[in-house]
Amino acid sequence: MRRAVIEAQVPREKVVEIERLAMALAARLRYAQMVSLPVPPEQVTALARAAQVLSESRVPPPSLIRQVLQEAEKGDRTPPEEPAPDTPGLLARLGRTLRRQSGSGESH
Repeated sequence: MRRAVIEAQVPREKVVEIERLAMALAARLRYAQMVSLPVPPEQVTALARAAQVLSESRVPPPSLIRQVLQEAEKGDRTPPEEPAPDTPGLLARLGRTLRRQSGSGESH
């Protein structure tokens, strides 16, 4: 039911824009991860939400987005004193979804 609601609410041109913005954010976050800079938890949450919208719109999140979120889920380089309230649960759910998509050979 939820998937149908999101698909009805997010026009295709908006999904394309969400993907573009998510890729730009993922590139910034990946750089921060690579050079061990702090990764703001609200940005990880925003990226996770964008990936969720893409997935629910039947657009597999690009590999860079999956990589950044998987790295955040594994090591979480964000400062522990500043977690976003729903980040752990959202990342765990998204991680399972991304692993299923990766296993099926879907990539972008």
